[in-house]
Amino acid sequence: MTKLYDNTRVSTYKICPRKYYYRHYRHWTGTGIDPPLIFGSCWHSSMDVVWKGIKEGYDKETVHTLAQGVFEEEWLKAGAVLQDEMSDDQESEYKFRHEGTAYHMLENYIERRWDFITGVEVLEVERPFAVPLHPTDQEMLYVGRQDKVIKWDSYIWAVEHKTSSLYAKSGYFRSNFLDSFTPNSQIDGYLHALKTDYGEDAKGVLVDGALVHKTEHEGFRFIPVEQQFEQLDAWLYETLEAIERIERDKDYMSNNLVEGEPFMSAFPKDTNSCFMFNRPCPYLGFCKVLANPENRREVPDGFKIEKWEPFKELALERIGVEDEDEDKG
Repeated sequence: MTKLYDNTRVSTYKICPRKYYYRHYRHWTGTGIDPPLIFGSCWHSSMDVVWKGIKEGYDKETVHTLAQGVFEEEWLKAGAVLQDEMSDDQESEYKFRHEGTAYHMLENYIERRWDFITGVEVLEVERPFAVPLHPTDQEMLYVGRQDKVIKWDSYIWAVEHKTSSLYAKSGYFRSNFLDSFTPNSQIDGYLHALKTDYGEDAKGVLVDGALVHKTEHEGFRFIPVEQQFEQLDAWLYETLEAIERIERDKDYMSNNLVEGEPFMSAFPKDTNSCFMFNRPCPYLGFCKVLANPENRREVPDGFKIEKWEPFKELALERIGVEDEDEDKG
């Protein structure tokens, strides 16, 4: 049976196995709105329109109008609220993340990136990939989706769009954002896939950073990331080691009577990860009171069951990958 692993699940397990259990074994996710996450997703969608529109020869005003329309469409589809319709509480929650900010960002992005986009060859947009992870297990695939694949100065690059609100007066972006992409498991996975598919023609990942800010709307920066093969070998080892532990914990849950036990002997908590970026883990409250979460079968208030399904999320049918049997919690 095909086993699909992606950065979302592997990284979640590395952060905290118990968080993996809640999100990817029990499939619990919050029902609330996450403005930074939604804004980033909508920005990605608008980038597809910008790059396609420029390559197809539309003028700047048309590209801007089309991209803004897609941003707002995806914004509403995600359940977010338009700026003019926000309550006082929502204005406090969303801050500057709304379609009004996107309007100015897109206008400046198109102006800033026009010459670059017209000068490169765009090979793929939203390119799904599935590459082998294990030398003897061809059913174990690492999957993902690269925002763009381009040919630039005779080399192949993957382009990854990223948004950040980490503002610096000098250069727009704080150093902790600029330095966060190496080492970075997602970027290293993209490099692994790029080199697997394109060999020596693969150069690296070009992170396309965009600043999200209340008043500064011209903050854009390319961050090139290249890795030596030795570094990618290390990423591969670390990824396979994490997958081995995931499979071990899943096997334990399948082969042992866990419900009714005083604590759960799988997916252990990492209590050093309860707070990240000054924000509590969404499952922190459960870890405080549930030594064995298998003893609680009902979905808590404020949560819903929603599987993370990389086959559907990444459109893997485009490259002939068959659907997998998702984790059952």
